[in-house]
Amino acid sequence: MPSLAAAPPALVRSSAQRPVTPGATAPKMEGLGWRQVESEDYRQYIENLHAIGCPEETIRDIILADVNKLYAPKLLALRAPEREPNYWESESANAHRPNTEKVQQTRALEKEKKELIKDLLGVDAQEELSNMLGRDNPRDRQYSYLPPEKRDALRELFQKYSVREQEMQAKAGELQEGELQKELVKIRKERSAEMANLLTPAELEQYELRNSDTAQRLKSSLTGFNQTEEEFQKIFRARKAYEDEYGSRGNLIDKNDPAQVEKYQQARKELEDKLRSELGAQRYVEYTRAKDPTYQELNRLTQRFEVASDSTSKVYEMKKAAEAQAKQVRADTTLTDEDRATTLAAIQAETEASVAQALGDKAFKAYKTSGGRWLRSLNSSRAGPRAPRAVIDNGVEFAFPVDQAP
Repeated sequence: MPSLAAAPPALVRSSAQRPVTPGATAPKMEGLGWRQVESEDYRQYIENLHAIGCPEETIRDIILADVNKLYAPKLLALRAPEREPNYWESESANAHRPNTEKVQQTRALEKEKKELIKDLLGVDAQEELSNMLGRDNPRDRQYSYLPPEKRDALRELFQKYSVREQEMQAKAGELQEGELQKELVKIRKERSAEMANLLTPAELEQYELRNSDTAQRLKSSLTGFNQTEEEFQKIFRARKAYEDEYGSRGNLIDKNDPAQVEKYQQARKELEDKLRSELGAQRYVEYTRAKDPTYQELNRLTQRFEVASDSTSKVYEMKKAAEAQAKQVRADTTLTDEDRATTLAAIQAETEASVAQALGDKAFKAYKTSGGRWLRSLNSSRAGPRAPRAVIDNGVEFAFPVDQAP
């Protein structure tokens, strides 16, 4: 194997990529040994492998393995922890904080290795590794809508800004309250501006629809909504504009500034009005329902036990109806305590039977021990359904029922 481990990274690349001397001849086949094939010069090494009839794919595998082995010791040294704590020691808060200098050196070395492989073989190192291991390349899926050269440029852009964010996180103890968040927002805005220069407007929106924080939060919160692509895009665009100005939960406003709080409250109302208009009345109801933790828990349960998908909405509506009935009974002053308890017990028994029928025995038993606590509360003369309350974000109270919070 070409061995240049003692040389600094820059020399490793330059000497490993020495151009083949013009007129250099491949080894003769007669009495050939591997030492005659192997060369300190990767280009000559490849030429020798071609000369003995080695298939192209095999040459690629040999050179990839060789280059990876060459770089492995240096990469392992950079990734090693500064100090491995003894088993009896408690780790400090900084134990897992990345060493920014080492991170930069690691990425520079990985880039150098990638460029060497590209120069020698004309292939992408990550793609070849994925192919060899029988795995798909996550970047191919994540950036499938981009040409290969932009995928690489985008990856390098994110690596650069990731280092900047890590450097800022390392300074958290030196910053005043709220300053870290502001600095991180500033870095991310710079990253977005650079992305806008790299990608076309259409490519940028495709990236954001797939990979932005807004998109990830939406996909996580809308399980069970079964949105179409058009609906997702409508919700995303409305949410993205809102979050860019105020943050996902109002974390970009000064909660001590009444003017900002009022503007934020109005923006939340306008967002909901826009979504109601964009989605239509029925789908908007389903959209708000999908974000309800109770509905989400039911949806996870039906998926886990492979219950019919419409069971989620059926049980959710049963819950609303039963709680409304129980609320009326508790509020009925004409009932004696005994009559009220009997009626509530009957509502509970009837509701449990209906839920069990919708979910099946196994799923129902699991639901009663976890998310079905509301079933037990139906029989309580004092317990009532959760009253609509204002949403509290960062200490600021907003006049929105909890089920309608964005």
